[in-house]
Amino acid sequence: MLIQFFQKFSHATSEPWCLLSLNGDILALNPAMVEFIDCSQQQVVGLPLKDFLATKQELLPKYLKLAASSTDAMPITLNILKNKTLSVECLCKISLIVPVDNSNSPCLLLRLDKPCQQENVFLKLNSELETLRQKYHELKKQKDQLTNYVKERTQRLYQEIKERKEVEKTLMQAEKMAALGSLVSGVAHEINTPIGIGVTGSSHLEDISLRFKKLFSRNAMKKSDLNYFLEDCEETSRIIHSNLQRASDLIHSFKQVAVDQSSEKKRRFNLKSYLEDVLLSLYPMVKKTAHTVTLNCPENIELNSYPGAFSQILTNLIVNSLIHGFENSNAGMVVIDIETECNELKLMYKDDGIGMTEDQQKKVFDPFFTTKRGKGGSGLGMHVVYNLICKKLFGTIECCSSLGKGVSYLITIPLDQPII
Repeated sequence: MLIQFFQKFSHATSEPWCLLSLNGDILALNPAMVEFIDCSQQQVVGLPLKDFLATKQELLPKYLKLAASSTDAMPITLNILKNKTLSVECLCKISLIVPVDNSNSPCLLLRLDKPCQQENVFLKLNSELETLRQKYHELKKQKDQLTNYVKERTQRLYQEIKERKEVEKTLMQAEKMAALGSLVSGVAHEINTPIGIGVTGSSHLEDISLRFKKLFSRNAMKKSDLNYFLEDCEETSRIIHSNLQRASDLIHSFKQVAVDQSSEKKRRFNLKSYLEDVLLSLYPMVKKTAHTVTLNCPENIELNSYPGAFSQILTNLIVNSLIHGFENSNAGMVVIDIETECNELKLMYKDDGIGMTEDQQKKVFDPFFTTKRGKGGSGLGMHVVYNLICKKLFGTIECCSSLGKGVSYLITIPLDQPII
């Protein structure tokens, strides 16, 4: 690289120039030097300079060492052989040349002064080299500053992303617990009615039993009293049993769904039976409205998967329809169709609500996106659904909707779940 630079710029002067290695070997000559020593480049390059000196060969290494350790051009008088026969005494100057990019070793520049030469190309070249060296150091400094800035900025962004993911994870867990809390509240309220009827029935049964006992103890009991007591006991027992059975069903469905939603355990379960339990646990929320939820699912689908994920997905979809889809509707309809095809479970969820715009469809699974900002919407419900389907169950979900025509979600989940 340095030799090419020398050959390019040394042609501009009529002053003989020679490029040397630090130990005195000739690396390159300019045309003026070739003419001066009357030898071609091929004959000279690679040979030591001392072979072209008539005297002071033993002092040359000392001169070269001094020149290599100095930043200034060192003057020296040498007897140079022309065509290796004629000796010519010349006033020379030896200067150190250091590449700006450190890609080559430093070299020495030997310049033969001529009388009355007015231009000093070497000084110009040296000045240009110094300018280039300064620019190189400035660019290197700017590069180092930019590298440090990018490194610091990358670390800050990485930390921000990490913190955002932690916050998102916490909020998603809070969203799950909020849904579970709402489920607890609704089921507790729903259980109050059958339990209350059961308590009232048992109290009534106790009262008629005491009255019957008194009649029996006084020997005042008639056949009609016995018939009345037996009929009343039968009716009251039937009412108590039916209401306690309803409370038991609610508690059973709630217990299983609540445990599954709060844990991440994998187990085997019947899909239709489990989803019916989920819908039963959501009944308190739906029964306040005229909306209907229809489940069409084969009886024989057995899964070895995460029931809590299915519970959370179905809960969030129905809650989303109730809050957003049926906002201006008194009697909405939700239909859930499930089938298996090619070792995949396909779940089609549809509602006939208000639907979504194209822009809303693009953002529906984004975290913190909600059309109910400031009205209780967290914007995490559908993001939780997306994460559970894609990351937990290794499936896919597609949304299709238009304004006024409801929304549909096609969920595809592999029946053979990977072991994680």
